[in-house]
Amino acid sequence: MKHTKQKLDPLAFFLGLLEGDGSIQVNHWKKRILQYRIIIKLKFTHANYHMLSELKHSLPCMNLHVRNNYVLLVEDDQRKLKALISLIDKYGLLLHKTQKRYAFFKYCYHQKISYSEYSILKNDFELFESKFNIPALTKEQMLALPHYKGWLAGFIEAEGCFSIRKNGRQQSFSLGQKDERECIDAIKHFFEVPNVVQVKKDGLFVIESGNRQAFKNMISFFEDYPLQGEKMLSYQKYCKVFHTPRS
Repeated sequence: MKHTKQKLDPLAFFLGLLEGDGSIQVNHWKKRILQYRIIIKLKFTHANYHMLSELKHSLPCMNLHVRNNYVLLVEDDQRKLKALISLIDKYGLLLHKTQKRYAFFKYCYHQKISYSEYSILKNDFELFESKFNIPALTKEQMLALPHYKGWLAGFIEAEGCFSIRKNGRQQSFSLGQKDERECIDAIKHFFEVPNVVQVKKDGLFVIESGNRQAFKNMISFFEDYPLQGEKMLSYQKYCKVFHTPRS
């Protein structure tokens, strides 16, 4: 794996985090008024709070809140959402399910549709799929995107798992996503993970590996595109065990 050293793009990182731990919502109030919200909700820790605070500084159209042991980066003001939509559209989203959800969100927002039209689209799967028929990105298309590396750092922050067994020696990295085989294949290819992609029930695709060369590739990657929140702490513990000489 080769990459050119550059400063982490906060927007690309934000988009990866949004697709992993965020939500793009169109809801209604008493079946009368449609409400719009884009939100990232994480367990409150000092690391997660710091990360979302930094993202808020880079994306001033969003607000930071702490509620019930969660830290939230959210925007639900219809006037300010226009600026956030422009930022998201600068790069676009990668996961097929998120692309469709976002297309629905933008359609409702820009067309100012009624609750009745919203209800029809939400409940008619075939109509929804025909109206928002967006082709899924291939592995090759994802890897070729100029913001892919920054996006990947944010996505791993949201969905990656660095595991250390109870014996303190065996390690593995894993990441899964439902119905998104191309995304998992792209990550496998990017880090040169030799393990096959596992297919679990309900369309869940998982990559899991304890391969040392693959993790060396990750270490090289995270030097330039670092994790920012709580996942950074588990990654640091993983690295400490990884670099401990084996008996």
